[in-house]
Amino acid sequence: MISTSSVIRSVDYNIGTKDLNVELQSGARYCYHDVPSKIHSDFIAASSAGKFFNTCIKGKFTVTKLSTSEGEDPMKITVDSTFLSQFQDILTVHIATLRMQKQRIVSELAFVDEGLESAGTLADAISKKLSTKPESKKSPVKAGELTTSVPTEVTERRNEAIATEQPRD
Repeated sequence: MISTSSVIRSVDYNIGTKDLNVELQSGARYCYHDVPSKIHSDFIAASSAGKFFNTCIKGKFTVTKLSTSEGEDPMKITVDSTFLSQFQDILTVHIATLRMQKQRIVSELAFVDEGLESAGTLADAISKKLSTKPESKKSPVKAGELTTSVPTEVTERRNEAIATEQPRD
């Protein structure tokens, strides 16, 4: 049992789990995890439990809040400085990762934009080339028609051969 304290109401220690349960005068209860039995012994023997608690326990171990005092917001979360430090480190790593991913995406988008710009330039050039290309003045040749590029006598012989050709069985 601890001596009378203006800060600490009661202390309970589980030697098997190394959990130290502390109830404050305000009614708030906390469970400090992995507390060595020597710390518990020194806490019980301390001339000022409040001073010992504030210097040797609070902020030194992982803590779980077990209950809240009257009038305190039950949704309020209390964490120790070790947790906050670890959480800050994790966030810093995640932020750095997100920044790298953002930079990669921005680079890829710039590459795609360059590709689209090049494709647009190429399409414009092809369109311009097609619009300035003179159209063929020759109309398609139909079967049996003469063209100016084929001599007339060749065409006549061809037409005669077609006319005299016997149907095939």
